[in-house]
Amino acid sequence: MFMNNRSVEALVLGRLDDAYAWAREAVRADPSFLAAQNTLGVVYLRRGALAQAGAVFAHMLAADPKDTRALANLAEVASREGRGDEAALLRARLAQLEPEPPLHFFNLGMAAMQRDDFRAARDLFAKEAARGDASADVRFWLGVAHYRAGRHRSRDSRTVAGCRRERIAEAERDLYSAKLDWLRAHHAR
Repeated sequence: MFMNNRSVEALVLGRLDDAYAWAREAVRADPSFLAAQNTLGVVYLRRGALAQAGAVFAHMLAADPKDTRALANLAEVASREGRGDEAALLRARLAQLEPEPPLHFFNLGMAAMQRDDFRAARDLFAKEAARGDASADVRFWLGVAHYRAGRHRSRDSRTVAGCRRERIAEAERDLYSAKLDWLRAHHAR
């Protein structure tokens, strides 16, 4: 898991050689860890090594035919290789497994925030959080929506405070601590 996380960090920074080295070693250390395989496939995809990426994602699907990451990524490979019909079939299969893509309700909540419809945003963020594995961003915006909808003393700061208990990187923890401090400062007004 450590090596996979380092690979993802390198990917974010655009350091594909480092990302590849970390992902390759993560897969060697634990071939059954599908997250590391996915990361390796994404590295191949970003490099334009479509055949290698496709092989990794196909291998993941052989291990778990319902792996939505592998389906989405394999569809992207097929699309880039000009196999539009295959890509469409893979995306249709993905839609059956996952009618609403990741962050679907979060994105709708952000649109509601832009319309100043804070109650709708609160409900949408809560729906996204209920899907499981709510990120610190989802929790933060749920807290902001509670605050903006007039719930100044209830869940808003507790929702964001939940971010501190999650296993997030130190830099993210500092960022969300600052966001929680901002929410608390606005309660005093």
